[in-house]
Amino acid sequence: MPIVTSTPTIYSNTREKTPQQITMTIPSNTPSFPSSTPLTPTTIFPFTPNIDTLISQIIANGQCNLPCVFTVLPGISTKENVNGVIEYFKIFQKPISNDRGITIEVYSKSEVTRGGGILSFSKEEYRVMISYYFVYDFTIDIGKVKNAVLTMGSYKDSGEGMDTITTISYRNPIFTELSTSYRMAAIFQEYGKPDNILIRPYPDDPDYPDIDYYPFNVILLYKKSGFLIEYQSLRKENGNYYIACPNESHVSISSWNPEIDMPLQNAVDHFSSTLGVNSNTIGKYRPIEEVTTMTIQEVMDLFVNGTFDTCISTNKSDWN
Repeated sequence: MPIVTSTPTIYSNTREKTPQQITMTIPSNTPSFPSSTPLTPTTIFPFTPNIDTLISQIIANGQCNLPCVFTVLPGISTKENVNGVIEYFKIFQKPISNDRGITIEVYSKSEVTRGGGILSFSKEEYRVMISYYFVYDFTIDIGKVKNAVLTMGSYKDSGEGMDTITTISYRNPIFTELSTSYRMAAIFQEYGKPDNILIRPYPDDPDYPDIDYYPFNVILLYKKSGFLIEYQSLRKENGNYYIACPNESHVSISSWNPEIDMPLQNAVDHFSSTLGVNSNTIGKYRPIEEVTTMTIQEVMDLFVNGTFDTCISTNKSDWN
């Protein structure tokens, strides 16, 4: 597991008062998804098959705001809308204009209960995997999308053939670009103060003493807006503290119809990562105000004003 050598900025009780704007590549006039009429994906996604178009659409989330994901809005959009998104991404299965040396692979599947796909971006030893899928509702909003799930992961491949070793690599230049608008500071600026921030440093497993990677995950919960984002980072340590640096993390998003009171356990039910939150582990996450000296507002100010190396810490004794 590669370890970043730069020294992180660790905060446990910082009180920044004046947020500063950061430079984002997401358009400043990104429209909100309408609350009543679903948009047709083909009218939102410009059909220009080149690498820059695809990357800009991912950065801008298809020009719609969460809980909308790639123009699909839970509670409003249907399987037809989902299939439109799938067909759009299939365009990039063909050779496209690409002067950046990036190899794109596209996988897609449409089933009775869900539809979605995987986008893979590779350049040299770096690889980014973006998974998106939409779960259909068969109980309340029959025929509509119930949940939208988007995950972004970054990896580095070493070796060749059967000897290839894959490790997590957060400082992947492709990943840094694609995840621009999903970073914590960008989310705070776009959506404001979350309803809660939950954290969990995964404990050591005594049955596997040789493991050199344990995650420290941070969840931004926008329950009233119908979405949450989890940042899955490497758990670092400094004396009696566990440290999380959310800017160096994989990103997972779950969204739902905000008009429905979605239990948190159900909101993460479709996450599949063993190192991230799911319906079995959500009960082990704790509000950040209980296990650090920071308030939600202080965390917001910290990351909006911070750098890529901004981190948070929590006392190990709070997790025994």
